[in-house]
Amino acid sequence: MFPKMSRIYPLLILLLIGFCVLGGSLRNGFVWDDTALVMTYMPILSNKSIPNLLVKGFPFQHAAIGFFNFYYKPFAHIVYKIVYIFFGVSPLAYHAFQLIIHSACAFLVYSLFLLFFPKILAFFLSVVFLIHPINLEASIYTAALQDTLYLFFGLLALRTTFMRSNKVFLILSSLCLLLSLLSKETGVVFILLFPLFILLEKRERINKALLTSLIAFVTYLILRFIAAHNVYDIQLLPSAIMSKSLLIRLLSVPKILLYYFQTFFFPIHLSIDQHWLITTPTMSNFYIPFIIDAIVILLLILVSRLCRKDKKEQRAYILFMSWLTISLILHLHIIPLDMTVADRWFYASSIGILGVMGLLFIHIQNKISSKILYTFFCIIFITLSMRSIVRIQNWKDNLTLYLHDSDVHTNYDLENLIAGEYLLKNQNEEAIAHYVRSISFFPTTRALNNLGSLYNKIGQNEKSIEYYYQALALDKKQFEPYYNLATNLKKNNPQESKKILQEGIQLFPTNLRLWSLLAEVEIQLGKPSNAVVIYDEIKRIQKENRTN
Repeated sequence: MFPKMSRIYPLLILLLIGFCVLGGSLRNGFVWDDTALVMTYMPILSNKSIPNLLVKGFPFQHAAIGFFNFYYKPFAHIVYKIVYIFFGVSPLAYHAFQLIIHSACAFLVYSLFLLFFPKILAFFLSVVFLIHPINLEASIYTAALQDTLYLFFGLLALRTTFMRSNKVFLILSSLCLLLSLLSKETGVVFILLFPLFILLEKRERINKALLTSLIAFVTYLILRFIAAHNVYDIQLLPSAIMSKSLLIRLLSVPKILLYYFQTFFFPIHLSIDQHWLITTPTMSNFYIPFIIDAIVILLLILVSRLCRKDKKEQRAYILFMSWLTISLILHLHIIPLDMTVADRWFYASSIGILGVMGLLFIHIQNKISSKILYTFFCIIFITLSMRSIVRIQNWKDNLTLYLHDSDVHTNYDLENLIAGEYLLKNQNEEAIAHYVRSISFFPTTRALNNLGSLYNKIGQNEKSIEYYYQALALDKKQFEPYYNLATNLKKNNPQESKKILQEGIQLFPTNLRLWSLLAEVEIQLGKPSNAVVIYDEIKRIQKENRTN
């Protein structure tokens, strides 16, 4: 399962290349969701036991923008916890660990490609995987460690295929598949690919492979089902595309596919946090992307014609095309996701497309000289390396990243994030301008609530109350507008404040902030007996939360 010393050199070389090309990320700080995840929640998470994380999941509140979500990625959070215990809130430690895991993934990709390709080609393809700009999000963005981990354990499960002992094979492969799922739900890709890989390479073990996938998947479902019962006051924050019907979401599929193909082959325009959708098909946003996608897919299919005379190549083609197809389908919004596209969602898919490209290279290399081929490899390596090195500089801090990427592709969420950064710097006018721009793109409760809080901060209470009411009118599934509006009304209109709080508590009956504020309002209204009852209820909720 593990490489002998004579085979460890590729791993060391990949680690060296990884740190040389991607090592600039070690100087970067925490960005985007990293800040809330590590700086805010690691002290809390470090006090939780591993069994507690496995059966309760991780309720996540973004401190800067005030929303809750529920993550059941317990193994990823266990890893976050371990790094925090040893190194504290250190961006260097998290970035270094993630880069090591990413390099290990590249080595496992190399090991996989060795089954089908010559050594030099397998190594080149694994280097492309390692340094490709589309994989930067998964390798340098701390909040995306879940992606790096699920791929690592999925690839490791495939590596266990070559263990001689059936018993050890069954135990280790089940464990790896389970850890892949517990790192991120997308690990389901390997629940499907693992039996396919065994069928193609070790057919005599297909029954055990099916049993392995079943054991891992059922175990995951049981743990997830238990964790789902411990969700309190969870407020999902829908993206623009999540709020649309399946039919509308499917209209965006051609452009989504084009984005991934274009970014893989021409990684020029890179941007995080993309929120766009196609509601009315036009020539530019639907039909042309559809035609280009059809051409790319046809070319990928035509590679199978080159492999028809070699059974080994046929097996490789089936594996890598299935790999590409399954991993892409999960991110085409048949099940709605919280962004339209994300580079890290192509992390596994890049292996599938590299595998197909490898098969194409095998047939090309016999028709051109080695000198031309190596020159081409060098050009690809240098081009991708330089693009990744430049892109890493964009990730050095929040404002640098947001401003750069908003020039590439702006949207309501990026504008809201930019406004939040200006707010932290007390540049209120700039913050207001970006909040207003965010609302003009796509009005969200979050942006309206944040703008209301900003007006409250600068003493414009009437505008503040106006925006809080707009936030509640748009979406009543977040508690922050209730709390902020009631706080604002408390001084001059406590009766209305009480009404708002009671409405909020009906929706969020275990939210302690709403209950505590209601007790204060009751005291202000001259009803201390009601406040006593409320404090008793707060104690009951706290006791129940500790028990659960």
